[in-house]
Formats: sequence, structure tokens, C-alpha cells
Amino acid sequence: MLSSLHEILVELLRRSPGLLRHYLGDRLPPLADEGLTFDTDHNRGSNVIEVGKDLVLKVFDRNGNLLCALVIEVQLARDDAKARTWALYAAWAHYRLRCPVHVVVLALDRTVAEWAAGPFCIGDMTLRPWVIGPEQIEPITSVDEARKSIELAFISGMAHRDSPIAADVGRALWRALASKEHEHGDLIWDIYISFIDTELRRTIEMELSNWKPQSDWGRRLYEEGQQDGHREGEAKGEARALLTILETRGMGLTTEQLERVESCRDMGRLDAWLRRAATATTATEVFDGA
Repeated sequence: MLSSLHEILVELLRRSPGLLRHYLGDRLPPLADEGLTFDTDHNRGSNVIEVGKDLVLKVFDRNGNLLCALVIEVQLARDDAKARTWALYAAWAHYRLRCPVHVVVLALDRTVAEWAAGPFCIGDMTLRPWVIGPEQIEPITSVDEARKSIELAFISGMAHRDSPIAADVGRALWRALASKEHEHGDLIWDIYISFIDTELRRTIEMELSNWKPQSDWGRRLYEEGQQDGHREGEAKGEARALLTILETRGMGLTTEQLERVESCRDMGRLDAWLRRAATATTATEVFDGA
């Protein structure tokens, strides 16, 4: 699931690079100017070493002059190896494009964002990425604001999914998507609803009558979840039946044995325990050899 969130965020930044100016225009000088244009740098690496960065954008001024390049990384979890690879990405882009290069990290988790800001010391060089984290991503709770940019609303929803206003942000995103067509609208909502907290998801889904996933990705995930839920329900029923038989036959369980039964989701193992419980004289006989 993490890869789906990662990929949609990279795709949104690639298709709507103006998002970077929105988040960084008041901090990163080259992005402060109006009339900028962006172009994706499609070179993936050198012949000597693989350079698999998420996205590199070239930034041009209104006259078509190359101002700088942005090495963009979507970071969903802390990865200490990035201290080495980010510097490599920047150096490789600088060597090829012969322009200033800035490393930009989108981190939706506050802890990850704090770590990604560095500084990362590499001998004589020190890397300080430009981080877009929850502190830089304003919560969008207005439907009108969400309609102006579905991308900003989605990123806001993901960055503030654990905040007190998370439900308001989610409602704004949903209503904006319901009233405005977007190329990736169905996928955006399915990914959002799949990654938020269970309690928040229930709160929002209660307001959506008979909601079902709309994207192919969401439908596959939903169907898998339904199947998993059905299998888990069967396993819990089998475990309850086993505990009832053991209790009826007066066989007490240790804490460890009780936890084994309640946590088990293997129908074959539960069935074997259930059959032994019908003839065993002690609980140990039921679980021996399982």
C-alpha cells in the first residue's frame, strides 16, 4: 500500500509542479518569481552507478533560461541511507545540467519531516534539503479551496490525517471530488480513505451512503479486505467453538494457550485443535504437536 501512496504523490508533483511553488515560493528564492515553467528531466542515471531518484524538474524563467533543477523525493518513512543518495542525486544532476540543484523532500509525517531537514554532513559538504512537511502544508477545510486544487487538498488530507481537524479536511476533499472531475479523482479518494485512521475512516464513511471504491486499485483492495474479513470471521467463530468445548469439558487453559487460540487465524490448525478437544483428557494433549 505504501507504494501506491508514494507513486500518486510523485505523479501529482510531476503533473502539477506549480505545487512546489505554492509550498516553497516564500522560502526558495528561484521559485519566488512568476512566469516560471517546469520540465521533467528524464535522465535516470549514469552508466556507472544507478541513480533512481523519484523526480527531477528543471525550472526555467519567463525567458526560457534554466534557473535551477529540483531533485524531488517523496519520503514516507525514515531511511538513513538517503543521507548518501540525496547528495548523489544532486551531484549527478548538477554535473549534467550545469545549474544550481536543490533537494526537495515531501514528508507527510512530522517525525520524518524533521529528520529529512538534516543537516547531513558528507565530509566537506553539508546537505540541507528543502522539506515540505505538515508544518508547511496548510490544512484545507473549505470545499471552495479544495475545488481550486484537488492536489493541494489531497496532500493536506494526508499530512493532517492525525490532527483534530482531520475529519473536516477529509470532508472538504470528498465534496470537492464529488463536484469536480479530476483525472485521478477516484484513485486519489481511494488512496486517501485507505491510509487514514480507522476511526476517522468510519466517521467519514458514515456520511457517504453506500460508498464503494471507484478506482481499479481501490476495488481490488476492497475485495481483498472483504475476503480477509470473511476469513477472519470464520477463524474467530472456530476459536470460540474450541474454547466452548474446552470449557464444557472442564479443561482449563494457561494464559499462553488462551492467547494462541484467540490469535490463531489458521483454519487448518483450529480444526485440528477442535477435533483433538473432543477426545483429549487435558489441554496439553489438544495443543501438542500443533
